[in-house]
Amino acid sequence: MDLPNIISKLVAAQNDHNSTAFVKCFAETAIVFDDYNIYSGRGAIKEWIEKTNYTFNNMLKPIAYTKIGTSIILDVEVSGTFDQGPLMLGYHFKLAGGRIHSLLITNIN
Repeated sequence: MDLPNIISKLVAAQNDHNSTAFVKCFAETAIVFDDYNIYSGRGAIKEWIEKTNYTFNNMLKPIAYTKIGTSIILDVEVSGTFDQGPLMLGYHFKLAGGRIHSLLITNIN
């Protein structure tokens, strides 16, 4: 799959559980919306991904993506140590200046 470079970096950083590399994919003032919570700024995003990795040991497998202007929707299969088994999630990105400015994670099961 020919993903934009910054999205490929994010997936690789997540699968390596490298929170420092993960958060570098985001703009300083980026926002993440996940599971009814909002994480604003790189510091909060780093805390969120470290907690998520510690709790669930998530791994991402890109399935499909759609690009519409500066928006990208990436469908991913997420595996980890949660009871439900693999989840199908939609990662809705807004990109600008080579960085992620927002990420909305939705359930597509």
